[in-house]
Amino acid sequence: MTEWSFTGPAGRFSVPVSGNLSSNSAETILAGVQAGVGIGMFYRASLVEALKHADVITVLDEFVNENQDVNLVWPKRRFISTRVRLATDFFTQKLPLRI
Repeated sequence: MTEWSFTGPAGRFSVPVSGNLSSNSAETILAGVQAGVGIGMFYRASLVEALKHADVITVLDEFVNENQDVNLVWPKRRFISTRVRLATDFFTQKLPLRI
């Protein structure tokens, strides 16, 4: 069993949930939702493409607090590799567009 966190007029609260499908993959849970298995908890950024389809709707939007920190962590070094710099630049540009 897991808990889903919400924020309402009285503050934050959690609801225990359980079911036949559990995954840490947004794609897997979305496939289950679209197949009629049940409902899923998603961050809005995970549903950008799915919300273009009429068979996916959101519920309880007013209770979902989507503030999530995104952290990129690497060892403290004087020089940052080109790969790390490119990845950092990519996320800096693309994440605001999906949130």
